[in-house]
Amino acid sequence: MAGIEFGLDFLVDMHRGVKKTVGKRVAVIGAGFTALDCARVAVRLGGEEVTIHIRTSEEYIPITQEEIFEAKREGVRIKGLRSPMKFVLDEEGKVSGVEFAQNRLGGWREGGRRIAIPIEGSEFVEPCDTVIVAIGQQTVHEFSDLPLQLDKWKNARLSDNGMTSQPGVFAAGDYVSGASTVVQAVGHGRKLARRIDTWLLGRDRHRQAVRIEPVERPLRERASDFIPRQHMPTAKLGKRVKSLACEVETGMDLATAQEEAKRCYLCHLRYQIDVDRCIYCRACIEVAPRSCIKLVGGVEIGADGTYGKLQETKEWNKVGAIWIDNNECIRCGACYNVCPIKCITISRCELTEVEVEA
Repeated sequence: MAGIEFGLDFLVDMHRGVKKTVGKRVAVIGAGFTALDCARVAVRLGGEEVTIHIRTSEEYIPITQEEIFEAKREGVRIKGLRSPMKFVLDEEGKVSGVEFAQNRLGGWREGGRRIAIPIEGSEFVEPCDTVIVAIGQQTVHEFSDLPLQLDKWKNARLSDNGMTSQPGVFAAGDYVSGASTVVQAVGHGRKLARRIDTWLLGRDRHRQAVRIEPVERPLRERASDFIPRQHMPTAKLGKRVKSLACEVETGMDLATAQEEAKRCYLCHLRYQIDVDRCIYCRACIEVAPRSCIKLVGGVEIGADGTYGKLQETKEWNKVGAIWIDNNECIRCGACYNVCPIKCITISRCELTEVEVEA
């Protein structure tokens, strides 16, 4: 239909140099990164009223807050709680609007998103000149003459070694997970390359191992907790919306990047208390800026004899150990510096690869 395009095709065509035009009123249907990209491109192509229509509400769409913020700065509007029902065409067969049904929020779907339930008899029409449909992509299998087992999302099903149902045929990236990011696809491809190597040789040449090294002193300043977030500099609105070639994020200079890097919690550093040496003086608990040092009375033991969660206590006569919760720890080093007998140690834990002897 004239005036209607699919979001991914719209972006790919532009990337390949195809000249695109949009009307004054652009309706983008979808709730992901592709929908946001299409809307922001439509602004740059001259769209005066660019609106993204979503089935649930803004707080549940799976994109970053920065992306939403920048889109709104450029004039994009987001309208929620509506499901597209049909396109409205004028006498010449060109799109003139989209009919939506008003939604209400239902329960929760897998992944933490809400179910949208159309309300009967609530249909209404949003006028527009251009519609860009960006409601997700599906995996294409027509290029292959090999029948593969698929999962419920119609993506290739893999065994534990990364192989498909066809012996010797491996798959990775979006073909397995569905639409994702380039970073995720490359990461999965690297993992799969190791499995292919193992299958070809009949043995592992490398295996993952944890390397633990002692650290002499805290590597993070307590003052780093008070450094405000350094926001990414962006091009001015008047410049960016008039050009398809203008990069919105201009990048941090060296000083700003270094200041932002100081805020890192250094999660690869692990703080531990030597229970046999600890004198339970409470000094570490009193100086800790967060509730990351806890009194432990025991450990849960499962029916199969395995250890479970640590059991916290508030009563000193029931304390069996003082424990540092490294998920809450901000690596400020306050506990290490105040400990009178230095029973707190710091170690660097890193995941690495080691060669396996043939």
